[in-house]
Amino acid sequence: MNGLMLHCGAHHVTKQEVIDSRAGEPISDTYYPIEHGDFLDHVTRVLTDHGYKIKNEAHALMRKGQRYFGLLEVHHPDMMRSDERSPTVGVRNGHDGQMPASIAGGDYTFVCDNLCFSGDVFKIQRKHTRFIHRDIHNVISVGVSKLNEVFATQEERMDFYKETPIKDRVTFNDLLITAMEHRAALANQLPKVVKEWNRSVNGEGPGGHESLAGHSYYSLLNCFTEVEKLSPSPQQSPIRNRLLTRLLDQASGFTRHQQLQSTAPSVVG
Repeated sequence: MNGLMLHCGAHHVTKQEVIDSRAGEPISDTYYPIEHGDFLDHVTRVLTDHGYKIKNEAHALMRKGQRYFGLLEVHHPDMMRSDERSPTVGVRNGHDGQMPASIAGGDYTFVCDNLCFSGDVFKIQRKHTRFIHRDIHNVISVGVSKLNEVFATQEERMDFYKETPIKDRVTFNDLLITAMEHRAALANQLPKVVKEWNRSVNGEGPGGHESLAGHSYYSLLNCFTEVEKLSPSPQQSPIRNRLLTRLLDQASGFTRHQQLQSTAPSVVG
């Protein structure tokens, strides 16, 4: 799965192998490791409690099973009405005193065995100290709740983007330059975004996905994400995604739309 990168000694394993792995001897009297399988079970149960279903998953272990890395692609029927997008949740845990129990999530989630770990929506961790078994479920729930909040807005955002066309080529060019100036895209990415945009307006769609074709802000967003996929950065891709979303929210009018929605008087029937 994209987002789980292994190049420092970790190897892919099955979920059952994660469950069967065991922590070594505690490194100190104050170290209370949670088993990888127990941590993963908590994450899975919290996601289920919030209505998510796991579509795909990948797991890895290293250092004789003392470090665990996982990535879960999830789907929520109330938030994602198509298969074009799915959030991911990263999971990692260590028994060697170097990694706390951690989860991260969003559109861009990276889990790497070089200890890069990020998500553009949330990142939460809990050290292996006393009461970790008592606290871990609530810690995970905080992160997943943030995922709920963001992706509820994300659905509204995507619908708005789809309905809002980019008026002309001048507007498109201005958006590219602004994206570069605000560090939402790299200068060397812009020619590739232009190529994807040409494919989009010609009906082929960015990345060859016809369902994404057109000249809307939604199509442009997917042009950027297709290019970002070519050389993703665990540290910078989530940041660029947040900056790009902020830029497109302003340019498309979605920010003002939200402001008007929040100040609109409620109607009592």
